Amino acid sequence: FTNTIEEAWAALQKGKKVLLNPDFERIKGIEGRFVPVFWSPVHFPNQPATMGLLLDEKHPAFNDFPTDSHTDWQWWDLCIKSKSVITDSLEVTPLVRVIDNFVTNHNLSNVFEVKVGSGSLIFSSTDITNNLKDRPGARQLRHSLLNYMESDAFVPSKSIRIEDLENILINKNKSIFSAEDIYN
Repeated sequence: FTNTIEEAWAALQKGKKVLLNPDFERIKGIEGRFVPVFWSPVHFPNQPATMGLLLDEKHPAFNDFPTDSHTDWQWWDLCIKSKSVITDSLEVTPLVRVIDNFVTNHNLSNVFEVKVGSGSLIFSSTDITNNLKDRPGARQLRHSLLNYMESDAFVPSKSIRIEDLENILINKNKSIFSAEDIYN
């Protein structure tokens, strides 16, 4: 488990399993919301830009986290403490797919799994690190993801390069890491 790309990359190069959970406020993405679009985002741009979550509730990543195939109340805190990352340019397996609105219609995800280098990665742009004693949903999702990663079922089928991950995460104003740190 790490919240830095540097530590993640070092472990992935050694063929390890990594759960990467950077500070969601510092990554590029769409601010997490729990409620869907009510008015048209074209005319009212300051409202939520997403339409909820879509998940495979039978996926082994959720064996220890109670969920249905859609957003429900256990996701409230997780949604508002997240960023939805645009994964249009990547071939990843979203564990938590965020449904984009009809105006932009991007492939969005909060949690996805993928191979990077010789390692395997679960990326989460949902805060599953901070104040866990007061956030049972975040604590339980983290527990479920970590258990899944230790199981034989964790075998990501898609691969990306570390540069691909960097491209979807860097916020030019508040970078979570620099390319220079990774490649030197």
